[in-house]
Amino acid sequence: MHKTKLYILIIITLLLIPVLTHAEKTRGFSVVARDEKTGEMKRLKLYDRSYAVIIGIDWYKNMPLKSLENAVSDAKGVEKTLKTNFEFDDIFTLYNEEATKDGILDTLMDKLGRKTTKEDAVFIFWSGHGYTEKTGYGELGYLIPYDGSFDSMRKNISMTILRDDISKTIKAKHVFYVIDACYSGLLLAKKGGKRKTERSLSYLKDITKEDVRQILTAGGKDQEVLDGGPFGYSVFTGRFIQALKEAKDYIIASELSSNIKRKVYSDARARNHKQKPQSGELFGLGDYVFIPAKSMEAELKEAQLKEFNEGITSKSKELIRLEKMLAEEEVLKKERLKYLKEMEEANEVAKKREAKEIEMQKQALLKFDEKIKNMKQKLGASAPDSDSNLDTLLAMVEQKEEQERKIAALKKQREEEERRREAELEKLRKQRKEEERKKQAEIERLKREEYNKIIDKIKKRVDKYNRIVSSKYGKGMKTQAWKSVIKDLPKEWTEGVKEGDTYSIVLGPPIERDGQYVKYSNGVVYDKNTGLEWYAGPDKDTTWYEAKSWVENLTVAGGGWRMPGKSELKALYKKGKGERNMTPLLETTGWFVWASETKGSSSAWYYSFSYGLDFWLYRGNSRYERGFAVRSR
Repeated sequence: MHKTKLYILIIITLLLIPVLTHAEKTRGFSVVARDEKTGEMKRLKLYDRSYAVIIGIDWYKNMPLKSLENAVSDAKGVEKTLKTNFEFDDIFTLYNEEATKDGILDTLMDKLGRKTTKEDAVFIFWSGHGYTEKTGYGELGYLIPYDGSFDSMRKNISMTILRDDISKTIKAKHVFYVIDACYSGLLLAKKGGKRKTERSLSYLKDITKEDVRQILTAGGKDQEVLDGGPFGYSVFTGRFIQALKEAKDYIIASELSSNIKRKVYSDARARNHKQKPQSGELFGLGDYVFIPAKSMEAELKEAQLKEFNEGITSKSKELIRLEKMLAEEEVLKKERLKYLKEMEEANEVAKKREAKEIEMQKQALLKFDEKIKNMKQKLGASAPDSDSNLDTLLAMVEQKEEQERKIAALKKQREEEERRREAELEKLRKQRKEEERKKQAEIERLKREEYNKIIDKIKKRVDKYNRIVSSKYGKGMKTQAWKSVIKDLPKEWTEGVKEGDTYSIVLGPPIERDGQYVKYSNGVVYDKNTGLEWYAGPDKDTTWYEAKSWVENLTVAGGGWRMPGKSELKALYKKGKGERNMTPLLETTGWFVWASETKGSSSAWYYSFSYGLDFWLYRGNSRYERGFAVRSR
């Protein structure tokens, strides 16, 4: 078996050598485009490094009544999409209180100012308030940071600062601003005129040579940003994320801006609303390019695949056969059992070795103690005669001093030996602990794997069962079909499950019970009295907005979760129960849980499990608050 694995590893390594060599030659950020002259696909390096800055602000220090609900959620959606689909060396994030004016300028002007070079690219996304102020010389746009204000423009970030300070401090070749806020006064270098956006090698070479500072905003002044866009984000951010996710290769900023402007304007018109995104260049003639995580044109992939297939030999066919053989369940099972047995044997050897070392240390220290004891006895055994002369007395004194020095040296030697042996024992203990940890981790992995296998098997059976009982021809087969579903399943999976209860059988066996409450291995807690299922959110201080976003994105056990109402939380309250006056199966250290009901434009209700009462609070508060999810079974 080990020889087989080695054989496979050698073949795979040989196959990967050309790929690795090619990757070594193409470091940095590059794309593949068609050469119009030759028709061939060629790779072109665009940047040395690429960075992104994501800023999202839901609530404002000086403007609590101007709070937003989805700005941070939108920004995090962009962050997740960039990390998943595109190449970046580093992504900086500033959310809510992190996004002060000083914090934003420090990140953009100091951190990026020091990091970037003339061969880099920077993408900046803003989700929050924007503002337009009329002046005697036209309109000037502002971005409102967390500590900004509509009343004092000096607290905000103007387009002048964006164009003249931030854009020129960042040394990158290409900078692209995407701003989910509505205002005008962009101070664009030019307006109107369609920009060339060819997806060709020559166009990419042209934009590589030129610097640029590009910008795309959600709309003009006095235009409200629409929510309800793709994936649950705003229309503008949703369309932006959709364009990024659907991209099959690199994306050029000017082409992206043109498409989003058209789609957002169309979406707004369909809802009898006016929202028209704006775009252009603050300065420069280049064009920012999003580099995908896998930058390959379809033609290049096909060419590589064809080359690979033509190189398949009898040995590679043998490799496929061996991989299939290794995938056989029985072979894998034997390998796992053998591995666990080896780990247990190694653990026993480590225990015996540690016990032997401890015994050796004890014996060595006992010898040291005996030697010191004998020397002390010898030191005090001799006494001078009354007739001894000075020379004799001096010799005796010197002898005793020498013995004292030897005792001191022996004690020091003993202490050093004790420290050395203790260090060795500690090393053995750590080694044994690590081996035990690996063993337990492997056992847990095998348990999870076995659990998932059972779940997969049950789901397939349940699908067939549902098809049978939903047919008019399968009504009489219902009982027999159910027996086939639960056949050969572990007892704990079927105990207490009634015939036809496919929901419970898929959910799996309970791992803990507390009266009317039952907890399953996936963390779901079922209340048998109310028929509700509960799921405790992250055990950390949570704002109402964060709790709402977490619940809406929760996919545990099939999704369908919502925030609980006040009355539902009240039903959980049981004075003296657990540590938080509720069933301990819902694990949390917080005393307050957010409810779905709101009060006014910036407050929401929460339930206090310390007092058994509901109160309302500013939605941006998070101290001791938690988020729970609930759904009906």
